Amino acid sequence: MTSLKWWQTAVFYQIYPRSFADGNGDGIGDFKGITEKLDYLVSLGVDALWLSPHFPSPNWDCGYDISDYTNVAPEYGTLEDFKTFLKESHKRNIRVILDLVLNHTSDEHPWFLESKSSRDNPKADWYVWVDTPPNNWQSCFDGDAWTYVPERQQYYYHYFMKQQPDLNWHNPEVKAAMWDAVRFWLDLGVDGYRLDAIGTIYEDANLTPHTVPMTLAELRRFSELAETEEDKKLREKYWVEMFKNQWGQPGVHELMKELRSILNEYDGDRMLVGEDDNIDFMGDGEDELHLVFNFPLANVNRITPEHIRKNQTERIARLNQLAKGGWACNTLGNHDRSRIYTFYGDKLHDAELARLNAALTLTLRGTPFLYNG
Repeated sequence: MTSLKWWQTAVFYQIYPRSFADGNGDGIGDFKGITEKLDYLVSLGVDALWLSPHFPSPNWDCGYDISDYTNVAPEYGTLEDFKTFLKESHKRNIRVILDLVLNHTSDEHPWFLESKSSRDNPKADWYVWVDTPPNNWQSCFDGDAWTYVPERQQYYYHYFMKQQPDLNWHNPEVKAAMWDAVRFWLDLGVDGYRLDAIGTIYEDANLTPHTVPMTLAELRRFSELAETEEDKKLREKYWVEMFKNQWGQPGVHELMKELRSILNEYDGDRMLVGEDDNIDFMGDGEDELHLVFNFPLANVNRITPEHIRKNQTERIARLNQLAKGGWACNTLGNHDRSRIYTFYGDKLHDAELARLNAALTLTLRGTPFLYNG
């Protein structure tokens, strides 16, 4: 029988550092607090931790707007505190993976401050700049995806908030700088990465406008009011049409292979899990990501036996089609939604349903991810 890797047998537990455990009494979670809770996590049966972003950030988007990829946010402690946390985790056989945000930085990152300062700055081409908005693309958080900067008299592109400018991954200097950041934490001993928003790294090279006859805010309203089957189908069509030129573009698979090759330089079976449910990102089973999340399992308002059976039948069949086979990865909650106690509760049997759904996550075939709390 083939021996399993650690990430195939581990129970992963996602920690949002700001709210998990406060070790110094200032009301904000920190690495001292997390370290003090490691024995508790061991007692729960946790084998691996996924840390939501712990990097310096203005926190417009819960830390996903990073202003320094190789440091620790001061409210969480110091780099030495992180090293202590990592050492103590490994001492207890707990692995640690970090959140890696590839698509964008904070608009307060030194790279962007340089890039926006002038058109002839050495980092002028590290982000996506245009003289005039070339299309009607929307930020997924509402509003135009193009923001004007007086210093350059140009607009920059952002799929997310305007405080999160998209990096220009076509620039080899950007790639080199990001891979250096990846190696920084791997050199410290982290066991891998959860990859944020990989589908949005590249945009349509022709900057093709979308064809939806409304803004994102109007589409949200239309979606809320859709009652007829015709409107519901139109709603689904519009959501795809609005963003199809802003995500899922060519180049991501090649980038994931590069990243995988970096992890393969290190011992200890370092791993990658993507914030995506597309099994294609697992490549041939060995050359891209180790895991992608089974989001279709969670994307219902109520978990039923029929839904579980259908999901597992389809998911496992698709994984088995990979040239070298694929490993499942299941979760019912994360930082982007209410905890399972609330999300799947019925106001009558909330505790029972929460335990049942947690047990489901832990016993399905594949690697389970739980969210703290």
